Amino acid sequence: MEVKPNIQLKRLDDSRLRDVQFLYETVFKNSISLDVLTKKYDTSYLGVKHLTYLAYDGDKPVAFYGALPQKMNYRGESILAVHTCDSLTLPAYQRKGIHKMLALKAYDLMKQEGIRFVYAYHSENTLHSCKKLDWELAFTMKGFMIKTNRIPIAKAVTKIQLLKAQYNAYALRVLKPFQISDDDFKNSNSNSGLFQDYNKSFFDYKCFTNNLIIELDNVKFWVKVSNRVSVGDVNFQSESDLLNGIESLKKLTDKLGLNEILFQTSPGTKLEHALSTHFKAFDSWKVGYYLFNKDININEFRGNFSDFDTF
Repeated sequence: MEVKPNIQLKRLDDSRLRDVQFLYETVFKNSISLDVLTKKYDTSYLGVKHLTYLAYDGDKPVAFYGALPQKMNYRGESILAVHTCDSLTLPAYQRKGIHKMLALKAYDLMKQEGIRFVYAYHSENTLHSCKKLDWELAFTMKGFMIKTNRIPIAKAVTKIQLLKAQYNAYALRVLKPFQISDDDFKNSNSNSGLFQDYNKSFFDYKCFTNNLIIELDNVKFWVKVSNRVSVGDVNFQSESDLLNGIESLKKLTDKLGLNEILFQTSPGTKLEHALSTHFKAFDSWKVGYYLFNKDININEFRGNFSDFDTF
């Protein structure tokens, strides 16, 4: 006879991040440093932090509902939303309702702190599971993968933990000559009704990944280097400037030992229109959401790759 676990929910705090690390590495079978998790979940720059919970069976952490507060601009008004991520449940505790239990408990806390809605970038499977929480689909992101002719030797290098830090340092040396200040970098979707607020505090917060803003041929790219070059957002004036900038970015990508540049953007944006004219698009992440109040028109939301928790 199966013994039901005695589940207790405890709010996330700094002392419980080691338990998040344990769950992350066990569920995803991938390493993550405590330093990265600490920086990622430190949203104190917004005045709110740790608006979520872990589940324990006795003293054992068994599940976590990742939640990151974000500052949004809604029709000129500053509001708070939460980007959910890192949904972690040990295999033996799945399909027992623990994820839903954690989410509902977190939502109560979020509403107390003035959060207006939650959203996430989903796969088909995770969006389906969130429908149990009355989530809805806003739109599907459009992706563009631009290839170069380079043999991607850096992909092999970064799989070796001892070499990964050395490669990251090399990548920064390659990109540093083109780095510019984030002071003048704007969210390319700032003409929409609902978008992430880019400001100095937000850029400083994003210090837990290998990202920076560079300028090539009058185009400003917010890039992250991993097993490819990912572009979080772009500031450009003309389509011809963008194409010239991409050609220069392809040369840098070659120099980094990589062969892919990945763009992901909301449909209907200036960037999506320009890219789709010259490159083949594919359907990417599905943007799901749940409104705490019905006074937000989610159809006005436009997200960028740089809004992701992993960027």
